[in-house]
Amino acid sequence: AQTFPIRGYTVVALYSALIEFTYQAAKAVVAAQRPVSTTASSSQVAFSSSSKRIAAQLELDPAPVERLYKTLEAYFFKGYPRAFYRETVPPEHLIPLSLLTSLAERFIIAHEYGHGVAMKYDFGRVPATCAQAEEYFADTFATIHTCLSAAVLDGVWPQLALIGGTFSLASQVVFRRGLSVARNGSVPPDEGDAEHPPNQLRARNILQTFDAFLDVNESQPGTDIELALLSEPRTKAIDAGIARRNHEPALEFANTLFLIWDRVQPRLLKDFQTKRRLHQMWC
Repeated sequence: AQTFPIRGYTVVALYSALIEFTYQAAKAVVAAQRPVSTTASSSQVAFSSSSKRIAAQLELDPAPVERLYKTLEAYFFKGYPRAFYRETVPPEHLIPLSLLTSLAERFIIAHEYGHGVAMKYDFGRVPATCAQAEEYFADTFATIHTCLSAAVLDGVWPQLALIGGTFSLASQVVFRRGLSVARNGSVPPDEGDAEHPPNQLRARNILQTFDAFLDVNESQPGTDIELALLSEPRTKAIDAGIARRNHEPALEFANTLFLIWDRVQPRLLKDFQTKRRLHQMWC
């Protein structure tokens, strides 16, 4: 992505490849969680986020694994992002799928606008490289605005809105791991680079941002959510139980994606071992 100012506006140019992969990864994750309708109209669904249950189900039904592999295969060996066309998504998948993809897309775009805001500040004296400090700033900006907008505009629990950031990061991790396996036969440790901190630290920052800057007052759960933005971060740590309750929903979709990835990795490794040729754009 690129962010640049034009005539007082911040313009974001976002490459569609990341969005396309995030969409396809979300379809695999939602399928793995096996949502079921709880009403005749499919207006409410229930699904499992238990890692043990999902892992067991993937052994019985590897379709989500096949989807993720076919998506990565299309990227790496055929040079296009969509392995599936003109699909009909099951009605019971629509609610979690639209929630996950819209929040991930919102976080990604807000992150890039965060870089636009960061242009006004000097990061030269922060205890990190300037570029990495700006990346943390952009993630913090995106977390706050994704949670606020989800609560105010969409009526989504602000804790659940954290999935936008954690899942978009998880999608990047899986894509990079997949490319590394297809290209080199291994997954190197994520140590970040000159501009980006390690993704694990970025995910932790997203959760810490919620704890530090956002105060949730659930006066009538499910119908009325007051989300107050603190002007200064908390100096006192919040209760561990409250933090755990806030964080667990944020990681469910990302953790499911990693469960699927664990079953895709051996297939990409086999492609590498058989010397399957990557598409020229990766060479």
